[in-house]
Amino acid sequence: MFRTSKLILVLVLIGTTLRGSQFGQMNFAYWQSPVSGVVASGGTATSGNSYNQWSFTTTGSNTFTVTTGGTVYYAIVAGGAGGGYNGGGGGGAGGVILGQTTLTAGTYTIVVGAGSAGGTSSQSIASNGSNSSAFGFTAVGGGGGLGSTTGVFPANTFTSGGSGGGGASSGTGGAGTSGQGNNGAAGGGVGGDGGGGGGAGSAGVSGIAPTGGNGGSGISSSISGSSLFYAGGGGGYNGGTGGSGVGGNGGPTTSGATNRGGGGGGWDGITVGNGGSGVVSFGMQNFSSFGGSLSIASVVSRLITGSPEVPSTNTFFGQHVNTMTGNLCNVLNVPITSTIEMRRSDNAIPFMLGFSGVMAGESFSPFGSSPFTNGWKLASSTGNDLQRYNPQFLITCQTSL
Repeated sequence: MFRTSKLILVLVLIGTTLRGSQFGQMNFAYWQSPVSGVVASGGTATSGNSYNQWSFTTTGSNTFTVTTGGTVYYAIVAGGAGGGYNGGGGGGAGGVILGQTTLTAGTYTIVVGAGSAGGTSSQSIASNGSNSSAFGFTAVGGGGGLGSTTGVFPANTFTSGGSGGGGASSGTGGAGTSGQGNNGAAGGGVGGDGGGGGGAGSAGVSGIAPTGGNGGSGISSSISGSSLFYAGGGGGYNGGTGGSGVGGNGGPTTSGATNRGGGGGGWDGITVGNGGSGVVSFGMQNFSSFGGSLSIASVVSRLITGSPEVPSTNTFFGQHVNTMTGNLCNVLNVPITSTIEMRRSDNAIPFMLGFSGVMAGESFSPFGSSPFTNGWKLASSTGNDLQRYNPQFLITCQTSL
């Protein structure tokens, strides 16, 4: 097992590109590049899932004030549309835009789109949901579900949107917006069974009499701090199921989930589902909690035995882990009880350098007194220090294991 772990380390080192004075740019995907810290106010601020987040859930215009700029990841979800009246199709989900952008200090307007009401006896086709926008990006509101006030269902009418609305009976489903959502489905024919509204993850499903079509699936995102589904399409009249638990059902009819951008379910003879409001969420990586802390002994044990549980020093592997941990801490110039966050570049790079050197018999320490607290600058400058004080150290790490 020790030899296997050693081989893995060798492969990591061989696959790593050393760039001299720019050692911090090592090509190793597991080490995350640092993201500039954003200081801002507005919305609801939370932390979790290794991110600091801000979420805007109040429909209409909101203000976000950035005092220190940086890079953020965003999820912009538009309002979902209501379902159609009288055998209606499910409402289309609000469009979804996911991405990354860099903010500068200043004031930003964040717009959260409202969901639209379901169709009525006087307006059988539901209106579209409202758009959501932030940082120059606009997510398009969902397309309204189709319906009828006379029993004659529209065959060639459809409502497009972020995701398209479902058709009623022989009605055609609406088109989704490219990159934001999917098409709604056609109705099920003369029986009056509605098609499912489109969702951000997939298109709606056509109704097949006597059952309405299911709404298209939504998509999952953890940007708000926990993994949630957004923008599922509404189910069509007579039993269609809403997408991903956030689109409304088409009998018994329910509405799309609030602040998830779900489409509403088609009318079931009693009620018609409304579209769910949208949301705008964004966050930055929080490296103080990214990946969590482990003792250095635990990480050494994982590399040697495959398990983070440090074996007893009464065993061969326990003695070996204990010796390696002591030697490594001497090279890193930290107490043997120190902890490390291996998914942080400024922790992982010094650790892997030190571990490689110790395995090759090196005892030289190029590190200062606090290698895990000096940020990315240490990781970038480690190569400089090594090449200046002991160039053979890098060569040993890369070629001699």
